[in-house]
Amino acid sequence: MQSTTWKFYAGTNTIGGNIIGVEYGSYRLIFDMGRVFRGDVPSFDERLRPRSALDLMAVGLAPDIAGIFQGDDRAVSMQTAIAISHCHLDHTGLLPYIRTDLPIFTSTGTHRMLQVLDAVADGPRSPLSYRAVEPEAWVHFGPFDLQFIPVDHGTPGASAIFIKTPDARLIYTGDLRLHGLHRDETERFVTIAKAFRPDVLFIEGTRSSDLGDPSENVSEHDVVRGVLEQTLHAPAGVYFNVYERHPERLHAFRRAASAANRELLLDAVTAYMYHHFEGVSDFAVWAEEEAQLPQALSRWLHDTGIKRVHTADIRGLEHLYAAQIPYNKLHYLIDIQPAQDGRYLHSDGTPLGPYDPAWMNMLRWLDYFGLEFVAMGSSGHATRSDLVNILEAIEPRVCMPIHSLQPWRIGSPQVPRIMPCISHVYSLADVANATVPTASDFNLTVL
Repeated sequence: MQSTTWKFYAGTNTIGGNIIGVEYGSYRLIFDMGRVFRGDVPSFDERLRPRSALDLMAVGLAPDIAGIFQGDDRAVSMQTAIAISHCHLDHTGLLPYIRTDLPIFTSTGTHRMLQVLDAVADGPRSPLSYRAVEPEAWVHFGPFDLQFIPVDHGTPGASAIFIKTPDARLIYTGDLRLHGLHRDETERFVTIAKAFRPDVLFIEGTRSSDLGDPSENVSEHDVVRGVLEQTLHAPAGVYFNVYERHPERLHAFRRAASAANRELLLDAVTAYMYHHFEGVSDFAVWAEEEAQLPQALSRWLHDTGIKRVHTADIRGLEHLYAAQIPYNKLHYLIDIQPAQDGRYLHSDGTPLGPYDPAWMNMLRWLDYFGLEFVAMGSSGHATRSDLVNILEAIEPRVCMPIHSLQPWRIGSPQVPRIMPCISHVYSLADVANATVPTASDFNLTVL
């Protein structure tokens, strides 16, 4: 007799890189398809690039899943589809290596983001078989029915994935939060999820070690206020670094620049994404390296006539601009020679944190040019207390925490829990036998 089973290929003890496979009969649905940074294995970078997914598998940066990667000629009997919760690299980084004939289900927002990323040469750039699905609409793949429910994560199209099989109901939260500008989306997800009555809730736990005062959590509204204050009171240059896959964040910098009588100056890639997702074009764009831009981006700049500014144009005139300088453009500071007491607002752009070797190098550049580093970001992930409240509100039969360095800290004594293990095959029998965690199971002592 056929029944639903599921298996974790990656992402059980890492932040990002979630890959879960659900099977029923001869059909298999896999979600997500990301890469994760790991400091314990050889890595690839802009100079040392993988030749194929086989290279990534060889050093532990991609799981060995037969039948999904290009160049893998192993025969498999499973009919396979992939679903993507949102467009961040730790959820999509393996898409460039996926077979082009496999259906890839995404929300319409994520599909649009992937298309825009391809246009600026930062996407999968493969002719993948996308199947864009409207929010809350059901789509079918063999015995699977799946649905994308929007959540707030700060990037267009971010969604939880609901899955129905003939004998099971599963929910994958993707990444979500309650302290963003669209809290209502996550709250609506919780309401829909509770009514869905899931057997299993795969819940993210990025901030599992967050044991501090909830009032110290930085919200998107805090960022809006902070950017405005920093820009209004800056005695010299205002520079910033944002994550281009979060175009809505740029509204804070646009409004602050206007209030401070400064011109907003953006990197071309960020400007393109801001325009296409938020409909804004009252900014200038750096003119440096224009000849190296992708064709679609170069054509867009030409057609719109957006003002271009050279680094030489702002030298000595920094007070007239609020300028984005991404990490890979820090060499602009050599040409600008910023005045002392300028500020560099790091607003969740890359490098993302101290775990990245580029982080310390960024700080050295800022120190060398006398720019004050100011953290000005808001996490895309719910606090631990919010995750517990979400879990208890949904009331799944079982929760399985993932996307976390300390997943055992995510859970509730009101909800049975199974701690996931890589490659173990789970079924509804495991759900029936799951136990409720005790206080000691959470091990909330700071490690």
